[in-house]
Amino acid sequence: MMSVLMHGCSDVRHLKETRRHFEKISADMDSALVRNAQAARSKVQDCDDAHNYLTAMTSGFYHTALDYVFQVSATLDYVFQVSANAS
Repeated sequence: MMSVLMHGCSDVRHLKETRRHFEKISADMDSALVRNAQAARSKVQDCDDAHNYLTAMTSGFYHTALDYVFQVSATLDYVFQVSANAS
């Protein structure tokens, strides 16, 4: 039973770490959106830089969001499995 609890603590710790990373990348994505919206359209280089930054942040955001959803799902599956076995 102790190893099950230790495994659960590890899962929760990993979930919290993934959540922090997701929140950070979300804030970075917001700043990329603002930067892209505020880029002076008359300056082609600024527009290209903002677009490239937004494209990179979007890709990272999608990967991080997918990882976070997977971690939440896996943790919930584990919790339900443990509670079903305890009954």
